[in-house]
Amino acid sequence: MPVICGPRGLPSGRSFLFHNDGKGKFSDVSMASGIGKPTGCYGFTVLATDYDNDGYPDLYMSCVPRLSLLYHNQKNGTFE
Repeated sequence: MPVICGPRGLPSGRSFLFHNDGKGKFSDVSMASGIGKPTGCYGFTVLATDYDNDGYPDLYMSCVPRLSLLYHNQKNGTFE
């Protein structure tokens, strides 16, 4: 049985991804990368690892009330 976070009917959360621009500056690339698109779930923990051994980190996000998400790195700054 899935765990429900927050009251029923509460809108799902949004995911964010920030790019390190160097010297302590970060830019929000959430929408441009595809990470910020609505998923209909609450994200909890993110793990960055190369799931398909192509040399680029993919992102795995555990979430509720649906199954976890795997964002495949498209090697051009976007994920699907």
